[in-house]
Amino acid sequence: MVCNHPTLIKAAERNNKNNKVVPLFYYMGKAKAEQLTPESLFKGLSLAFTGGNIGAPSNDITKIWNSGEITDEELKAVKWLVMQVNFVIDYAKTLYKPTVPEYAEKIIKSYVKKKVPHFFLYAKGKTEKQVEDSNNSTVNRIKKIFPKRNLNFNFTYGNIGKFDYRVLLNNPASVGSYEVYTHYRSIVGKLDFNKSTDRLADGDKSLYNYAAVYDDCRHRFYQWGYERGIEPSDLLDSLIVQIFTKNKTSKKKAFWAMFGDDIYKNIQKNISNSFIRCQRCKKRYLRVNSDCVCEKCRRLLDRRKRKMIICADCGKVVEINKDDRSPKRCVDCARKQIANSKIVWRIINTG
Repeated sequence: MVCNHPTLIKAAERNNKNNKVVPLFYYMGKAKAEQLTPESLFKGLSLAFTGGNIGAPSNDITKIWNSGEITDEELKAVKWLVMQVNFVIDYAKTLYKPTVPEYAEKIIKSYVKKKVPHFFLYAKGKTEKQVEDSNNSTVNRIKKIFPKRNLNFNFTYGNIGKFDYRVLLNNPASVGSYEVYTHYRSIVGKLDFNKSTDRLADGDKSLYNYAAVYDDCRHRFYQWGYERGIEPSDLLDSLIVQIFTKNKTSKKKAFWAMFGDDIYKNIQKNISNSFIRCQRCKKRYLRVNSDCVCEKCRRLLDRRKRKMIICADCGKVVEINKDDRSPKRCVDCARKQIANSKIVWRIINTG
């Protein structure tokens, strides 16, 4: 076990008791001692790449575990396959893999004819046609715990209010620097993702390691400021002011990838539960009382002898006369309440 969680240990002990599982024991081969030469090293590497594929037996094990109720014969097949995997793993140094007996090969093949489990859709990028239907196996049940959700983000003015770039700053009094902006542009203008490439298992696709490239750019940007005695927070603040005021651009993918975590910390520091959106002008402000409007809008409403209230029924914010003490609802909800009251009164009167 690589985890000492009590629940996992309890489950392992329960399964061990039911299936009488004991540690596997078998003798493994050992390569003869030989002198290390370029030829022997090349031979070892070649054998490691040609005889060390554990994918097939590992997938066969997964197919059996995914088959539902595990019989004694299926458990025996799993034990044989586990042994086979261990021999394959050590093949490069032992140069030995046992030949599977015909009777064992026949039993194993009878249980691994199915497709790979349904969760390979997510673990290995398989298609619906390449996997079995979802069943009640352990890993497939995880999907039910985390159902797919359609997340709709609404960043409209009416929903989140007017954007203020100063919320992104560590120091709201910071000023922009064109020199900092020019240096940033010189870095992101030479992004080359081809220098960091990983091949996927199937060999026909490339997965670019974007994170490594962006991390390197971020390091070079801050290193440039360090050499000039500029604190990282001040350097980033100067860039933010410049990008959001004087050199505006909608293309900020590299900017967010490089500095998103740092800016998120600034946002957490600048925005509290009291930093809310004014229900009238939609700008954010620091609330110091129970009002739902900022100081500027409150003064404007006072001059007009108006005020804003939150409807007790629908939650809408409505503007009413300041001298009107009774209303706690918007017009529509107030009318509905009056209508419902009349209905209740009629029911009571008619008994």
